[in-house]
Amino acid sequence: ADYTKNFFFPTLERGGYLEYDCKFLQDGTPDADRSGRQWWYQKCTELGWMQNAPKENYVRSTKVSEEYHKYACSTIFQAPLWPDTDAVEHYYGGKDIPATNVLFVN
Repeated sequence: ADYTKNFFFPTLERGGYLEYDCKFLQDGTPDADRSGRQWWYQKCTELGWMQNAPKENYVRSTKVSEEYHKYACSTIFQAPLWPDTDAVEHYYGGKDIPATNVLFVN
């Protein structure tokens, strides 16, 4: 909780809990307090990294599902956005990325 309160919200998502409010993120006016909007755009159009809750042994709400993310993408951007992850993976090379001297960290 200290990490979230003292680092995450003040530096990464300055809008606090509102960064998770679809109606709040609809406003596309450039504003540091709406920094989550850019991340949602990448998720909704390219990455698809949605982090749904698992069926069992979950920490996040089971309401965080594919249906929720589809709702969020269409509500935030007021358009039926959903990523074509197969096309993105193909474009960037999938597991066979044509690059050298690259370090992937997690």
